[in-house]
Amino acid sequence: MSSEDSDRVAAVVFLKTRSGKSIRDFRDGALPKVLEPYRAPDGVMEFVHHAFERLGFDVRLDLTGLMLFLNGSSLLFSDCFGSVITKPNVELAPPEELKEFIEAIVVMRSPKYI
Repeated sequence: MSSEDSDRVAAVVFLKTRSGKSIRDFRDGALPKVLEPYRAPDGVMEFVHHAFERLGFDVRLDLTGLMLFLNGSSLLFSDCFGSVITKPNVELAPPEELKEFIEAIVVMRSPKYI
């Protein structure tokens, strides 16, 4: 693994839903058959996606369309979230302008690049 790869951090962004239900309730089991109550209000996913891209993150939508994945350098994460990321499963405070849309941002294990 190169030093550039070890400098990478990844996180998952859980958006607030229109129903108030949380997809995080299913972190240890199968997803519900009906995903609609777990979707963000119209336009929120795109707004948050573009906001994080403008901040410099590589942003991806998960396959269910319920969460976003952030990837960036440890310096970018530190600049954006105000703390040095040293381990997974740490929750990060969303940027002020996105707080009303985000339920949680959780650091994931660092991606491994081949």
